[in-house]
Amino acid sequence: MWTAVSHMSMTAFACVLFMSYGATLFGFASWNRLLHRYPTPLISPFALLTPVSGLVSGAIFLGESLAAVQAIGVALVFAGLLVNVYGPRWSARLRRAGA
Repeated sequence: MWTAVSHMSMTAFACVLFMSYGATLFGFASWNRLLHRYPTPLISPFALLTPVSGLVSGAIFLGESLAAVQAIGVALVFAGLLVNVYGPRWSARLRRAGA
């Protein structure tokens, strides 16, 4: 472990620094602000984006590739969030269109 840390590239060091300081402070500040403005049941499903953002940032900044199962998982999380956020609107529209 010490060898890996002592031979880290500047990109890896910058990613660790960004994730440990910048993203953490931004994430907690944003989360707290959202919780003050909106009801908790509306906001809590967005916590599912935490692992998705880790996978996507690794793919973008570190050149990692997503496995097929990971890509399917990301798509399912986004689909679930779409249903959770827009589902009531969609079902209301369907009821109005059918009536």
